[in-house]
Amino acid sequence: MKPVIGNSPQWKKEGENIRQLADCMSAYREYLLLQNQVTQKNQSLDHPVRTIDKFATIEHRRMTSTDVKSCYKLLDEDVRSKPKSVPILFDEDKHLDRPFEDYLKRLRYFEKLQLSTPVDIIRFCPGGSILTTVCIVKVNANRSESEILIDGARMLQKSKVHLQEFHTRAQRSLFKQKLQNVTKVLPSEADLIYKELTLDAATVNHPVTQERLRLIFLCEQGLLADLRNLNAGRPTGTYDVFFDKLSGVVEEVTAADDRRHNVSHLSQWISLDELIKISSKKCPEGTQIPSKSLVRLQFAPKNPYTRAALNFTEKIQVQYKIQRRQLRSAHPDDHYCAAQLKYFKKMASELRELAAVFFCDDKAKIPVGSPGCPISTGVRGKKSIAPTCSTFGAKDHDMSMSSITPSVILQCEVPVDASKSFVRGTVTNIVNDSVLETSNPFRHAAALIKVFNNSP
Repeated sequence: MKPVIGNSPQWKKEGENIRQLADCMSAYREYLLLQNQVTQKNQSLDHPVRTIDKFATIEHRRMTSTDVKSCYKLLDEDVRSKPKSVPILFDEDKHLDRPFEDYLKRLRYFEKLQLSTPVDIIRFCPGGSILTTVCIVKVNANRSESEILIDGARMLQKSKVHLQEFHTRAQRSLFKQKLQNVTKVLPSEADLIYKELTLDAATVNHPVTQERLRLIFLCEQGLLADLRNLNAGRPTGTYDVFFDKLSGVVEEVTAADDRRHNVSHLSQWISLDELIKISSKKCPEGTQIPSKSLVRLQFAPKNPYTRAALNFTEKIQVQYKIQRRQLRSAHPDDHYCAAQLKYFKKMASELRELAAVFFCDDKAKIPVGSPGCPISTGVRGKKSIAPTCSTFGAKDHDMSMSSITPSVILQCEVPVDASKSFVRGTVTNIVNDSVLETSNPFRHAAALIKVFNNSP
């Protein structure tokens, strides 16, 4: 469309190339949009996109009248060694001298397959970029048509263990929702339970964690090793003096006081830099000081059975903790509260065009203490360094002089589907004096009316 395109033959040629490139990019954009729609539609299904019962195929191959070709000898030996009606999963590493170079050679391999015994070939492709799974079954030579159909159905049921069927996100999400209505389980445990019950071939979130959970469910706790023992630290002893002083600083803090045993009223170290600084002052002059990352690796890991624990030596009995009073506690009615919230979200999604949804909450009473007397705020915050053998606590609440109460009002953007996020919208913060502006339903109602009137 620019005048410069028609100035010269060279520009006309380049203009045509640009136009073709634009058409190509536009067509590719339309293709991606279409693929995205197809993917979202498939993931929203309550059943697998391709099921074994509908998309698996069975093909009969007679025995060869001549010698078995060299490329089929390993597979032929494996098939003859197995009894009849036992499916054998085809494995390139086991049944070939070298793997296929491309998909075309794999296709030609099975098209011309003939062994020294009659076999049935069971194939199933779950779709996408996943290779077709192939099972070979040795069968009788002389079978009637009815026997072929019956044997095929039986062998397909036996081969389901080897065939990979991929479930959709909607299936897994629905199962987890039903499971949460019965009991509380971790997401990794829910994934393991779903895979064991349904033989879902989808990749789990944490394969290593899934394997360890499987061993635990089989009562094989003895197979789980403490990986910290595999890391002995630096054998040179360059920083031994510093680590000895650091251990002494930690031991001083972990000593029990007159009021509480094994409880730290407040973290003694604001940060890792502060901990290193305090320990360095107690070291002799000229002592080499390690870096923060090296000191952190001497701590105790949160979970000693994960792969990350290989990097820790546990020389210093210290780890990052959160104040105990900040942790959530279980309640016998938490299931019913969660169910009521679920029903509320469904109703809000149905009436999203007619209703406005607000979430209002007083986050915490922030205590204000005397100068030089820090006390806990009682809210979840940044992790602090604390000894492993003590509980990270805080100053008593009676040390505060007054308090302020922040109120947060969220005007929610109600989604179309109740399973989507309800924490998007406009947030309004109100700071109240806990004495003169007490928190009560009337004050919240007045604040909600003002926010609603000012909302677009």
